[in-house]
Amino acid sequence: MQRKNGLVVKIPHLEDTREGKKKIWIRLRHENIVPLLRCPVFRPLNFCCFEMRVNKLDLFNAVQQEEYLERPDALEQLKTWLFQVFCGLDFLRNRQLCHMDLKSENVLISKRSTRAMLGDFSFLSQATSRIGQ
Repeated sequence: MQRKNGLVVKIPHLEDTREGKKKIWIRLRHENIVPLLRCPVFRPLNFCCFEMRVNKLDLFNAVQQEEYLERPDALEQLKTWLFQVFCGLDFLRNRQLCHMDLKSENVLISKRSTRAMLGDFSFLSQATSRIGQ
């Protein structure tokens, strides 16, 4: 990953990227999903470029920070972030999508630590049957 001008760029090889991932992720718009801004494909070089806005922290690192651990409302903040993760997952479920790589490192926390967002859709998958019905 490379960071520049408030943007982060992930550059995977094309064989490591599902075609549907690019087409689906770029259309996902929800406050708890990291938006994909652009995804140019460079076929002669066999890679693509996922462009997203930079997020300061992931959930794993956020809950280990001294600033977080000393907050009297740390548990309430964690509950809020987890609720937001569930909202993002519900949004995906309603579109028959599965994240398939949910872990604390893939939950990104906004600059002001107010919002948790699902990121890294490398393993995004379309469900073949109705989820949760």
